[in-house]
Order: sequence, then C-alpha cells, then structure tokens
Amino acid sequence: MRRIKDTLRLMLQCGMNQTQTAESLKISRATVQKFVIPFQKLNLTYEQILLMDDDAINAIVYPSKSSEENPPRLPDFQKIYTDLRKRGVTRKLLWEDYIRDNPNGMKYSRFCFYYHEWQKQTNTYMHACGTSWR
Repeated sequence: MRRIKDTLRLMLQCGMNQTQTAESLKISRATVQKFVIPFQKLNLTYEQILLMDDDAINAIVYPSKSSEENPPRLPDFQKIYTDLRKRGVTRKLLWEDYIRDNPNGMKYSRFCFYYHEWQKQTNTYMHACGTSWR
C-alpha cells in the first residue's frame, strides 16, 4: 500500500514523469502505470486519493475480475457436432458464430480443446467421409 501511495504522490503531486518515479522508487515503469492509470481514468486528484481508505485504493488498483467478468459460456457441443456434419461448415466458422454471440467467450484454441474433450467423453468422432464411429 505504501508503494502505491508513494507512486501516486510522486506522479500526481510532485509532477514527476513515469521514468523518474520508477527510478526513485526502484520499481518498473509498468508498475508505475499499473498504479497511476486507474486513478487518472477516474480523474481523481491526489487530495481526493488521500481521503480514501486503503481498501478503496486497493479496489481501484486491483479490481475484482469475478465481479466484472462472467466466465465464458460453453457452447452446445452436440449442436456443433451436428453442424460440422453439414457440407462447408468448419470449427472456425462455428467458433466465429459462438464469439459473435459471446464477445467475452473463449479463444479458438480453447474452443477446439473443449470440443475435443467433449468428443472424448461422449466417444463421438467423425470419420473422414462424414459419418461417426460409435
């Protein structure tokens, strides 16, 4: 907490730049940015920050990820399996549909990983000609 307050004091009250602040406190410039940018986005002055308690300062610098982001929703893999049997449909196309509906959804590689895990659990694989082995 002391390092955060010192960083804010040097940047906002003393007018030092990031490099000077980082050298003075023996921390990286990335750490200085991590401490200062959230307060600058909120347009808070150093005097306003001094009135805040430690928990409020911590909440600004280290926001809780669980409160702002919901975990990505898993797609319906049975529907994906059915759609993949159609001509011209690829996992990439189905992932693009998924990400359009879920902007905070998983990346393509994770999507393919979970689909493969679902296939292993259900013992559902596609044969080269489009039929499944069961």
